[in-house]
Amino acid sequence: MVQKKEAEMLEVAVGFPILLIERKIILDTNRTLGVVRSVYCKDRYTCRINLELNHQ
Repeated sequence: MVQKKEAEMLEVAVGFPILLIERKIILDTNRTLGVVRSVYCKDRYTCRINLELNHQ
């Protein structure tokens, strides 16, 4: 659920249901390249995820 700062930015009430996606990008050397945190209002987006198994 959305926290106060995000609620203000999204113009919704605190506690409003959201989709939170956190992504961490790690290099082959095990160092973190970046971290992304995305917050989406449930009533403004549709989420579709396609997963594929990669056999190498």
